[in-house]
Amino acid sequence: MQEVVVRGPPFCTLEQTPEEIIPMILLPPPLCRPVVSPDRAPMECIMLMKQCWNEVPDRRPTFDEILDQFKNINKGKKTNIIDSMLRMLEQYSSNLEDLIRERTEELEIEKQKTEKLLTQMLPLSVAEALKMSCTVEPEEFDEVTLYFSDIVGFTTISAMSEPIEVVDLLNDLYTLFDAVIGNHDVYKVRHKECS
Repeated sequence: MQEVVVRGPPFCTLEQTPEEIIPMILLPPPLCRPVVSPDRAPMECIMLMKQCWNEVPDRRPTFDEILDQFKNINKGKKTNIIDSMLRMLEQYSSNLEDLIRERTEELEIEKQKTEKLLTQMLPLSVAEALKMSCTVEPEEFDEVTLYFSDIVGFTTISAMSEPIEVVDLLNDLYTLFDAVIGNHDVYKVRHKECS
């Protein structure tokens, strides 16, 4: 509203640089607000602007209430500047809500990817503890067995097979391994090599 009333950038009436204004806004008191003199706008507009700055969000007027007050200020007459400003405010609010919703969805997707990767790389109990920000105590084992596997002749098999046959072979093989592993107290580490 201050920008529309004085036709200038935010806080332009303070005659200070953004570097000076931003700390004042971030670290009240005192509250830092734009200054609009009564000769620049009707007192009703200035009062409405001050209502919009209320520190208690529930006490700030809604867009509909602002529109009603402007209609009263203008005695029912429509003015392009007011209508334009309200449309801009409503559009900005709508765009901001859409942007927040979009970013929240993206964050949730990334969080799910991270959690999936975590459970693939670490034992489930460790992954769950880390997700809850718990300390994971190291475990010690008297004996361990490491099993490395390789498909002998895989290059030759791949060359003589259709791509779908290779996919089916690998799927069957790893499904069998997973079934065997599921019957024992073991942890499978996935190792992928890129060629």
